[in-house]
Amino acid sequence: MKHRIDVKEKNGHVFGKYHVMRMRLVLLSVTREVWGTDMCTVHHFPTNYAISYLVNGHVTLHSPQKTLEMSDNMLYINGPGNPPIEITVQKPSEIFTVMFAGTAAAAFHQQLPPDTLLLRMPNSGAIYSLFRSMLATAQEREFLYEEICRKFLETMMLTVQSGIMRNYPRYDRAREHVVRIKQIIDKDYETIMDTVDIPAQAGISQEYITRLFKKYEGISPYRYLQNLKIHKAASLLVSTERSAAEVGAALGYIDPSVFSRCFKRVMGISPQRYRELARSGERPMPTVSTAASPEQ
Repeated sequence: MKHRIDVKEKNGHVFGKYHVMRMRLVLLSVTREVWGTDMCTVHHFPTNYAISYLVNGHVTLHSPQKTLEMSDNMLYINGPGNPPIEITVQKPSEIFTVMFAGTAAAAFHQQLPPDTLLLRMPNSGAIYSLFRSMLATAQEREFLYEEICRKFLETMMLTVQSGIMRNYPRYDRAREHVVRIKQIIDKDYETIMDTVDIPAQAGISQEYITRLFKKYEGISPYRYLQNLKIHKAASLLVSTERSAAEVGAALGYIDPSVFSRCFKRVMGISPQRYRELARSGERPMPTVSTAASPEQ
């Protein structure tokens, strides 16, 4: 089932006029704005989620419940369920905002500490770098730029979660385990063949992390690893002349039929068909399954 999106952001770069409802994360837009003193605007996201990062400046956020002051290197998080926020600029400000949607976006928002709206991030340098990289990629619009930007957004969400854990050390230690395992998989997914031994690196059991992964991510660690491998394979199929079997082997799929079956489960079509569609100018949309893998 497809749903039409029409997002128009001042100074923004719009992604995907259409998205598949089953997709776990959809990047809608990323923007950079410079606000002058005494400017007043309203932010309201009735159906989407947003992360805004104030690089420098000073603004005041007015909600029906509270008034908050936002200054350099602070994050402002908003989404469905939050009332409109009136923003008054106290001194010239530079602000980045990314809008996104999907089930992973909803899960990210639900995992925030209660009533979270404004955060001072200890890892603000990483947030700034991710925003700059995402915006530059969107502006250049090279091939697969949407997928690359979505990966930047996923990394940003993890970075925000890491910052929250430092600010709220007692909030949810279980979720921290999931973040650590994801970081291990993200770093070496091309060479990791299985996830059985990974939890031991974090000092936790396989059964425990599988249960936590399904709770917070909706899939098992094994399925998360396979999704990363298949998206890398999709990129290689388009950017290289290697055969599907060679691409699969490079990512650990020795049996071409196993690779083809895994690819079709994640992307919805065969490797060869994906290459044909992508090179003809069409953008095949992945149908990322949230079901747990039968193997894990």
